[in-house]
Amino acid sequence: MPSFDGALKPNQMLETAEIVGQFDAPEDLATDGKALYIADGTAILRLDGAARAEVRRFDRPITALCCLPDGGIAGRARRGARCRCSRRRPRRPPP
Repeated sequence: MPSFDGALKPNQMLETAEIVGQFDAPEDLATDGKALYIADGTAILRLDGAARAEVRRFDRPITALCCLPDGGIAGRARRGARCRCSRRRPRRPPP
């Protein structure tokens, strides 16, 4: 039997980790290096320290999530629908 060293070495990190929240239907996680984003059912949540906020809600459950270099978030909903959130609101053209 091979020895489990390095990355394969058994540990108790998950068992002893601090619980930061409980969610209804968590599917995926993503981070931009500052906050943790959670695909929780039809909602994308932002967890920043102890603060928890809903970023956006969709009509289908979100199954995949990633943070984009421009600060936005991309995801995929069930049955292949794509979704995208942007932190910056698009500017409306002047009247």
